[in-house]
Amino acid sequence: MPEPFEICDRLVNDVVALSPQFGTRLGAPGVDHLWDDLSPDGVGARADMARRYREELQPHLQHPESWQRHAARVAYDRLGEILADYENGRHFLRLRHTAGMHDWIRDIFDEMKTENDDGWANVAQRLETVGVALAGVEATLEKGRQTKQVVARRQVESVIEQTRHLAGPDSKWLGLARRAEKAGSNLAQRVAAAVDTGRREASRFADYLVGM
Repeated sequence: MPEPFEICDRLVNDVVALSPQFGTRLGAPGVDHLWDDLSPDGVGARADMARRYREELQPHLQHPESWQRHAARVAYDRLGEILADYENGRHFLRLRHTAGMHDWIRDIFDEMKTENDDGWANVAQRLETVGVALAGVEATLEKGRQTKQVVARRQVESVIEQTRHLAGPDSKWLGLARRAEKAGSNLAQRVAAAVDTGRREASRFADYLVGM
């Protein structure tokens, strides 16, 4: 039977595979160009992972070695919180003024490495494909609407305002294009074009929210 440390090592790898944006925060290699699947299927896959690992960790909650026991209990409890959020439909309610799904998309670029052209290529690719991430958000929000699990209108209006700003002439993403140019990156033009793509997708997402 694998020990808790080994289980937790596998857990981290599986979390990064299902949440590359979280992988960016951890500094995991090879995922900075990818988005989380924010659709109901993606959210469900992460809940399934939490359920599987809790089952695997449960026999170790009374492990005789203190640090192994501590690792098992910490991971087990955190996975329980993730699973409870899913079962209570919290993922349908993550459209909000702060700490919502749009922040998770908008601000991930602040945590990405840009010391070389490999980093700027990741930035460009995420901007070029941000529509995929936003489409996942829309799919989750639509499922929430079908099941009458929705946030207050004032939360929607706040996100509309923020997303319009992201799409506009003062968009924080424009700073990425300026930084790439200032750094002399060979990909500066690609980043600038990708920023324009990202801003268009943000505008489209704002239009979707207006029609909710």
